[in-house]
Amino acid sequence: MSSRLLRICIGVLAAWLLLDRTAERVVAQDERTATLRIRFKVHGGVPKQRMINPPGVLPPIPDESLVVNPLNGGVQNVFFYVQTGRTGTKLPPVPPTQKTVRVDIQNGRLNQHAFIMQAGDKLQMRNKDPSGYNLSFAFFKNPAATILLQGNAPATLTIKQSEPAPTPIRCTVKPWVSASVLVLDHPYAAVSDEDGFCEIKGLPVGKEIIFRANHETLSFSNVIISGLPQVWKRNRFEATLTPGLNDFGVVELPWNRR
Repeated sequence: MSSRLLRICIGVLAAWLLLDRTAERVVAQDERTATLRIRFKVHGGVPKQRMINPPGVLPPIPDESLVVNPLNGGVQNVFFYVQTGRTGTKLPPVPPTQKTVRVDIQNGRLNQHAFIMQAGDKLQMRNKDPSGYNLSFAFFKNPAATILLQGNAPATLTIKQSEPAPTPIRCTVKPWVSASVLVLDHPYAAVSDEDGFCEIKGLPVGKEIIFRANHETLSFSNVIISGLPQVWKRNRFEATLTPGLNDFGVVELPWNRR
């Protein structure tokens, strides 16, 4: 065997061993932690998407306080997360990510209506419209803050502390511009997608975990799971997870047919 062919064989063997060890680590990780999957949908029909007609030159924009998939009833923008703190789950300390979350505003709306950050992260916002915005953050634990967005220049805000619930974001100049940010001290959280699905990975197994859900419009006091009514006091429920995937199915939420 030539030396060149020998080097190729050794390289292939080393790559195979590396992939094998990586697969072992992934399996081991799956055996140590849990993934929770859940889906939120409306109960009793699908509400029609409302539109907002801002003054000026902007075209009508969707009212994102309630976004429901017309095909399957999935509810978008539900915050679903592990509740910690004095009345929540005790988790091991998690190092801060210190990442930058980027959110743009264009055509009178933010490109993320509900998003998650960790304490210590930076929020960078950029205005892509010709007119300006003044966004106000109604924090509970962090100091009240505003971000003035003029032209295409970005503005940055560092959020140092976690918050007990999602924080509303409102424009003091254009009140139809709004969003919510959830700031936590851990990564165990998700926002439901266009079909209503949430998935949280890396959760501890074998201990009771308190989960909480929040939505701008819908209530979680009375939910329907597998056809049976249940009460989530303070939007919370408890679960003990097993290794691997834990699928909690569909949670149906009533809505007001105004």
